[in-house]
Amino acid sequence: MLTSRKKQALETREKIISTTMKLFGENIYEDVKIRDICEACGVSIGTFYYYFSSKEDVIQDAFFSFDTVLQELLTDISFSSNKEAIIFIINNELEYSISDGIVIPTMIFKYQLTTENHSMIDSERYIYKALKKYIETGISSNEFSAVSDIDDVVEHILRTSRGVIYDWCIHNGSYDLIEAGLNDVKLVMNSLLVDIHINS
Repeated sequence: MLTSRKKQALETREKIISTTMKLFGENIYEDVKIRDICEACGVSIGTFYYYFSSKEDVIQDAFFSFDTVLQELLTDISFSSNKEAIIFIINNELEYSISDGIVIPTMIFKYQLTTENHSMIDSERYIYKALKKYIETGISSNEFSAVSDIDDVVEHILRTSRGVIYDWCIHNGSYDLIEAGLNDVKLVMNSLLVDIHINS
């Protein structure tokens, strides 16, 4: 059970994150200063730096909270097939990536490319483990044909979804990311995971 101090700390952290995302959505990213964030959520600059080292750090934290969201979603849902489960995961990844507009994913890519923090490709992330589980289950139940390297299949699927998000960003969000992303991922799945029972 959380103590009142820990609960308050979590609430403060979440307040900083939600306020920052709101400000980024309403203003040009470069125009939003840390003091603006602090004034908007009623905390001191020292408090901000207690939780985060920069604006980019806030974005990073907000973006990767998707893994927690995904874990909660998968707890309360069942699927008719493992293929459906994989598509569900990628669909939610794409939707979450652009839920606050183009600024957040753009800054995430910039952050990942210009620092040594490459958590986007960390195989310990929940999304990796979830995809791997459904692929393994699909193979063991003969829904999919066997593959030589399941981890490689997972990486191909996520590399494709990351790639289409990046492409959507450099095209300034000019096309339907969800439709394009799902189409691309289905093509990859169909080439790497032969669906034994369904022609798709």
